[in-house]
Amino acid sequence: MQTIVVMVILIAVVVIFIVGVLAPKGLLQKAGRSIGDIMGVLPDTDRTIELKQLPLDKDVRESAKSIVDAFIAAKDANAPCIIEYKPADLNGYILTVVNDESNVQMVITTPDKQVADIRDVKDLKYNQGVDGVNVCVVAGKIRESDMAAVDTESSTHQPVAHIDENGKISVTTDELLKRYSERFEYAADGSDVNIAAKNFYTNWIVEIPEKDELSVIDKVWSMKWGGQGSFPNKYFEERSSRGKIIAPDYTNPTTITLTGSSTMRVAYGKSEPNDWAHKDKGLLYVPEKGKVCFFSTFYPGLSDYGIEGLEASNVGLLQKYVRSC
Repeated sequence: MQTIVVMVILIAVVVIFIVGVLAPKGLLQKAGRSIGDIMGVLPDTDRTIELKQLPLDKDVRESAKSIVDAFIAAKDANAPCIIEYKPADLNGYILTVVNDESNVQMVITTPDKQVADIRDVKDLKYNQGVDGVNVCVVAGKIRESDMAAVDTESSTHQPVAHIDENGKISVTTDELLKRYSERFEYAADGSDVNIAAKNFYTNWIVEIPEKDELSVIDKVWSMKWGGQGSFPNKYFEERSSRGKIIAPDYTNPTTITLTGSSTMRVAYGKSEPNDWAHKDKGLLYVPEKGKVCFFSTFYPGLSDYGIEGLEASNVGLLQKYVRSC
């Protein structure tokens, strides 16, 4: 019964989104009838839910299946890693994924504003989601999280800042943050450690040499005594071992709604949703087991990253730097 109630709420959210944002005027009554046809009646009556078999576009169905496959694979993935999925021109369909505690739900809405019966989508039933998985996005500002970063002196991850539910950043290790501001151009006051895409860029894309060069004087002395004039770069070693230099590098939205082949709407609770692009080349990021992140992108840009995600050209580098799951 609890699962059904969750789905009723989920469908209501989708309908409100469609009617209030995407649907033309006068559609409210039609949408209400459509939901009534699909749901039959509300779950607090003694009648069961009746589903309507609605045809799904082949490409949309295949894309949905590939996303569900990614959800399932993420539960046992050797994270962090990249998973491929099959993007599709949705042609008027809307695909919404919703975080529901420890699982993820999916709803597909047809071009005529009806909620499709998706029981034929692999391992995703109408009244249940994929357990043990949540969706995330490489964009936005991180909230309610402890930030950790590699300390090259101890070769361990150390706390660098705490971010509360309102987004307030409290620096916990000034010296460590100072090193990151010098090496990776983080703000000295820690004001940008909450930008998810910046952290992702630091972890996987920014150029990091395999070895660090000593200063000229130190190099002379080192080579005089048989040294090489350089030493291993521990940031490079961390990346090579699939470790994150700074974490987290994603945010946790309430819903992600794919509205087209390269457009999506990302909502965080009751906050105003964000309309972002996702020219992701069919790639999803698994930062840890049970997490599947969509990439938000922007183009063109003066920066490689921003609150709205990665600059689009960086997506082409992902498979070069991030291993496949």
